Amino acid sequence: MKLETVKIAFLFLLILFIPFVSFAHPGGLDDQGGHFDRKTNTYHCHEEPCFSIHKQVEEAHEEAEPGTFISVYSREDWPHWIDEDGDCQNTRQELLIAASLVPVQFTNANHCTVNWQMAWRLYRKDIY
Repeated sequence: MKLETVKIAFLFLLILFIPFVSFAHPGGLDDQGGHFDRKTNTYHCHEEPCFSIHKQVEEAHEEAEPGTFISVYSREDWPHWIDEDGDCQNTRQELLIAASLVPVQFTNANHCTVNWQMAWRLYRKDIY
């Protein structure tokens, strides 16, 4: 009778464990603590640092919406954007003008400063 009780207890625990296994999905985790789910075509996190990294990315995307203040970009971090040819447009502006698929808009008549809001929309391919 004692062996019968052990068998029943084991069967009971096995039945309790089955739902947990059925909700798990296959695939290992990468170094960040997440993985790409091919069924849903999305990347999702299971542990740190994945959660923190993706939170930072989401916050940066929210800040990068046109017309919002962007604190991620700091001009002091990019001292190499210089005006080598002395035409009042720095290297970044000249590259943006050269790569533009549509006429570039400027903030003033002397064409020294590109309208960055429009440039950002062009970069994101959201031409309005």
